[in-house]
Amino acid sequence: MTDYEGPVSIQENELEELIGLLNLVFRPHGGDMGENYPRHVGLNNRENIRVVKTGGRIMSHVATSVRPVSLGGIATKEAGIGAVATHPDARGRGFASILMNDAVARSVQQGADIMLISGDLGVYRRMNAVDCGVFPWFRLEKDDLNITPDFWLEPVNRGNLASVIPLLESASVRYLLPHEDLEAILQCRFVMDKPSDLWIVRRGHEAVGFGAIHHADSEIAILDWAGHPDALQAGAWLWFNEYQAERLTYIPPTAFMAPLAWRPFIREKRCFDGTVLVINAQRFLERARDFLTVRLGEGAMNSLRIEAGEQWARFSLGKDNVEFANGGELALLFFGHPEKDILSERIPQKNELYHLLRQAFPVPLVWYGIGYV
Repeated sequence: MTDYEGPVSIQENELEELIGLLNLVFRPHGGDMGENYPRHVGLNNRENIRVVKTGGRIMSHVATSVRPVSLGGIATKEAGIGAVATHPDARGRGFASILMNDAVARSVQQGADIMLISGDLGVYRRMNAVDCGVFPWFRLEKDDLNITPDFWLEPVNRGNLASVIPLLESASVRYLLPHEDLEAILQCRFVMDKPSDLWIVRRGHEAVGFGAIHHADSEIAILDWAGHPDALQAGAWLWFNEYQAERLTYIPPTAFMAPLAWRPFIREKRCFDGTVLVINAQRFLERARDFLTVRLGEGAMNSLRIEAGEQWARFSLGKDNVEFANGGELALLFFGHPEKDILSERIPQKNELYHLLRQAFPVPLVWYGIGYV
């Protein structure tokens, strides 16, 4: 017989107690997690705010936000995990593991194929979540840019928020956020756990870009961007002057989302800002079939035999086959890694199956940006 209750969803009258626990763990020196993440740990998401209680008190918590995403043409859903917290008095009892297993099962039921986990705890690694994804990390100095005329900045507000939506829609790799999420971000001004400003870049009366900007000391970070690459060049120059900054960093899902002139300023390729787990490989591969057919062609796609379950998959071509046994291995195959080639660890590079799968993968992965939970 267990001496705890859960996992269970919170009741409306328990939200204040939950925020108190989150502030104890994540904001011990001030701040409010409820204000910073009004949608992720708000009553709108109550069913996916799961807790374990002892003696009627909330002692451990995991919240999941399931959102549709577009991965360069693959329409799927991701489960965003954030604010995983256990009270100091209840640590070491496995409550976080119980809640994470619950989150995986519930996310699969809600249509999610991948799980993006904020943070790097042992409990995530034990579930096989991994570092993966290949993202360009740009770093520029103010002197690296040329003056771009005819553009200007406008702060995002309720009156012009509708202008942002077509810009977000123009990105091929993105979260498909409901309007309520955009309104919440506008209200809390918190992106990727950092206080941020939201800007529209305009040329004349036309909105040509949207940026979420964090400023600290002499550096600005573009935490999210949507719009034309030329507008990003202009926006960067304007932000340098707006904030009196000297350096800029930007991590987009793909290098194609940055101006071509910025390519020399890719300092490194890096992984996703968190850990990743594939939680329904079979459904993901079904959703990705048309995308992969574009890459491989109909003949090659039809010759590739795929067997898959939730967290395993086997690919066969003729007499050759390769198997991936858990959701972390699949994440490394699907989304890649700057330094690891999981395929070459399993099959020789001269193998035809290797070349076919290398042509198929990796596929793009979203960067957190305004989708951060």
